[in-house]
Amino acid sequence: MTKESWIELRNTLFQISSRASLRRKKGAVRAMKYILSTNVGEHVPKSSILRHWNEYLLIHGPEQGFQPTLSLFVWVESAGITALFTAVVSRALKLFKQGKKPMAYSFYDAQEEAEPSCCVEAATSEEDECVDSGEVLSCEGSVEKSAKESEPIAVGTGEGNDDNSVRPPSLVERLPRLGGCSEDVISLLSFLRVLMPVDYLDEDGRMIGRSAGYGVWLYACLTAVDTPFDPDLDRLVHEFFRTCCLQLRVLGEAHNVRGDDRGAILKVFPSRKDDPPQSSQYNSLGDVRKEDVLALHTIIVVLAKLFRLNGNRLVPL
Repeated sequence: MTKESWIELRNTLFQISSRASLRRKKGAVRAMKYILSTNVGEHVPKSSILRHWNEYLLIHGPEQGFQPTLSLFVWVESAGITALFTAVVSRALKLFKQGKKPMAYSFYDAQEEAEPSCCVEAATSEEDECVDSGEVLSCEGSVEKSAKESEPIAVGTGEGNDDNSVRPPSLVERLPRLGGCSEDVISLLSFLRVLMPVDYLDEDGRMIGRSAGYGVWLYACLTAVDTPFDPDLDRLVHEFFRTCCLQLRVLGEAHNVRGDDRGAILKVFPSRKDDPPQSSQYNSLGDVRKEDVLALHTIIVVLAKLFRLNGNRLVPL
């Protein structure tokens, strides 16, 4: 391997990982050999049919505690990644809208939530494989091991998630309803519940599961999705972009932060690393941390750059 090709390989790997070992030639070569030796799991759809990716996301997605595997983005074709990206964005928006409904909602609202939409459908028994071990992308873009010992805790029936004949409980069904604050704050907390990792608790307050958050899936898809988008996906992504911007506005207004003071919004939130070990469910504005603000900023910046590649002009906010 020449010096030029090694540097190119290192720079490519750094786009999806921040591991220090990749700075060395030996570490980069070992990582590349590992990637080439992996195959996408049997449960991963082989087509670009959106319904199949919706089903995959319900069973093997963030709501069940799974993070996206690196092999998924190495071996799945471009059309499949676009379908996965569409499923991730549409599912995230649907959960966000369901989660911000008031605590007292009607029987008809519950029926509406139970009905499958064109973007999100109930899982079938076509896929019954668990997520294969390998390397996955973390929220910071690093590569981590995802062997069997780090599989998510089974939730819901207590029998695990390997029985795909029954749709597993959704994120909204596993978290307490939001209330006791303004509609804007409820909207913000609902969005952060979808975007960021949250814990599932039983009646005694013990953690019985965890959502990995749709943010890491969205960010992973953004590193691999092709442009230009079709009109429907373009409108969907713009809606998600506007939603992110609105949540930042709510955070700024809650702490009287204006846009003329660069970085001021980060100064008013403590870091999560300073918190004692505790469950995270975003039940109040006091649960928001600096990392959540940075996650919103990151998604907005990446989507803005993507719109430029897609030939869009930024929509008025």
